[in-house]
Amino acid sequence: MVYNVLKTNEFVHINFHDIGRKYLANYNENDKVLFTDNELKSILSLIFAYQLHLPELEKNSKEERLKFLSEQNYYYKISKEFGRLLLENLEDYKLEWFNGLKKQSFSLVKVGSDKNLNEFVEEALIDQMNIRQWEYGKYFFQSYSNILDSCISHIKIKVNQSNKNSAKFWDNLYDKMESIKEPIENYEAVLLGFYIKSKIEKQDLNMQNYFLLGRISSQKMYYLFKREQNLKQALNELLSLDQKLKIKKGRRP
Repeated sequence: MVYNVLKTNEFVHINFHDIGRKYLANYNENDKVLFTDNELKSILSLIFAYQLHLPELEKNSKEERLKFLSEQNYYYKISKEFGRLLLENLEDYKLEWFNGLKKQSFSLVKVGSDKNLNEFVEEALIDQMNIRQWEYGKYFFQSYSNILDSCISHIKIKVNQSNKNSAKFWDNLYDKMESIKEPIENYEAVLLGFYIKSKIEKQDLNMQNYFLLGRISSQKMYYLFKREQNLKQALNELLSLDQKLKIKKGRRP
């Protein structure tokens, strides 16, 4: 099997509300809609993001799920746009499958639960995540960094050039994390660590780092959404601490 890195093709996502508004004027529950290429891809990308985060969403109330699944939610948008990226890179039988779906008509009000569309998303998109995890992690990290950037925009940062050693970097960072007042989970500590490593220490992340970020974001995106302010507070505390704390060995991800 040939592995090709995803190409970042440009696209314009169409909000499902706008798709509905286009067709509902002359629509009844027995009608079916033949969507355009862009409309179908926009719908499939929404289904992809929903399927990707379904295990964590199922643990929460309908009200909380709907907050996350809003197309205005930046966190949901990250996964939705990665799903669209997968759609723009379809090849071979997956592309033929999609082209076959384009010729079919679908119920507008039930399109999100359509069996054929969900099967396509699961087998042609979700199954790719086994090999695309690092690319998803990189895409997520670039987007999530924009959220955390507001925490450092007005802070004078002193880069610790001595932390080029990876082990020393993580040991020093965990020393700081033991001192902050904002309680954070282990995966949140790793996420903040990668942000500091990349943005503050100006060190490059590798494929293994992005793979771990992909696992965290695909499994914990809802909780990152819910705890955005907590993580911003934790980051602020970390950046305010002395960058020359005593190094302790033996604790790194």
